[in-house]
Amino acid sequence: MIVEDKKEKSFFINSAADIFTLLKISTDIFKSEGINSARIDSELLLCRVLRVDRSYLYTYPEQKLEKSQINEFSELVALRKKRMPLQYLIGKQEFWSRDFIIKEGVFIPRPETERLIEIIIDDFEKLKIRTKVKNEDIRILDIGTGSGVIAITLKCEMPFIKVCATDISYEALKTAQLNAEIHIENGAVDFLLARSFETFRADSPSKDKPFHIVVSNPPYIPEGDCHKLQPEIAKYEPKEALFSGEEGIDMIKELIEEAPKFICPGGMLILEIGEGQKNMIKEIYAAVDKYDEINFYDDYSSYERVAQLWIK
Repeated sequence: MIVEDKKEKSFFINSAADIFTLLKISTDIFKSEGINSARIDSELLLCRVLRVDRSYLYTYPEQKLEKSQINEFSELVALRKKRMPLQYLIGKQEFWSRDFIIKEGVFIPRPETERLIEIIIDDFEKLKIRTKVKNEDIRILDIGTGSGVIAITLKCEMPFIKVCATDISYEALKTAQLNAEIHIENGAVDFLLARSFETFRADSPSKDKPFHIVVSNPPYIPEGDCHKLQPEIAKYEPKEALFSGEEGIDMIKELIEEAPKFICPGGMLILEIGEGQKNMIKEIYAAVDKYDEINFYDDYSSYERVAQLWIK
C-alpha cells in the first residue's frame, strides 16, 4: 500500500501491489487533495509507467508491478499530489485529435484554443478573396507558439500554406520543433526565437507585408488574478505565457497596434482573449484605425474566447 510519511512528504508502496490496488489508493490520495480528475489521473500515470493504454488496466487488474515500476509510480503520485500538472508528468497533451509533446516549463495547450483553428479554416476563402492570393501563397505567423500546437495544426490541415512561429522561450521552441517533426513531413514550420514581430521588417511597402494571417494565444490574465488560478497553473506554468499587465490586456494591445505593419491589406489578426476583455479590445481597435472589421467568438462553454480583426 501507499503510505504518506507526513514528515518527509514521500510515498512507500508495498512491492506486491497490483494494478487494481494501486489505482484505488492513488485515486483516494488525489481525491483527498481536491483533484477532481483523481481516477483518470491515476490511470494515465500508471499507463505512463507500464507503457500501455487504459484498456490494459481494466483487462489485467490483478497484474503485479515490478519494484522499479512501483517506485516510478510512487514518484509520479507524489508529484501530482503537489499539483504538478498531469501533462508534465505524462509528457503529452491532446490537441485537435493529435498528441503533442509537453515538457515542464512549456505552456500547456487548452482545448478552447482549437476555436482559433476552426475560425481560420472557416474564413479561409474570405481571406483569399480579400487578399487576392492563391492557397500556396498564404503566409501565417503564430506568435508565442509554445508547444507549437497552433502552427503545426494549421500546417497539417492546410499543407499548402507557409507557416512561421515565434516564442521567447528556447525550451518551448525545442518542444515545438519536436512536435513538428512528429506531425509534419520534413517538420515544415519555421521556428524563430523572438518576441512578437521583432525579427521582421516593418518598413516594407504595403503589398510586400510578410503575412496574410497573424494568430496568437497571448498571455491575457491580469497579474492580480494569480491567486484565483488552480495550483497547477499558478505554481508550474510559465508566468510569461499567462500574465500581461494589470488588466491582462498589455500583449493583446501591442499585437493589435503592431500587426498592421506586418499583415497584407485584407489580412487577418486573430487572438485568443480573456473573459471581459471585449470592450477594451474594441476601444484599441477603434484607436488604431487600421482595420475595417472586428468579430468576437465564444468558445463552446459560452465564454468570450476569440477576437478576429481584418486589416483594411
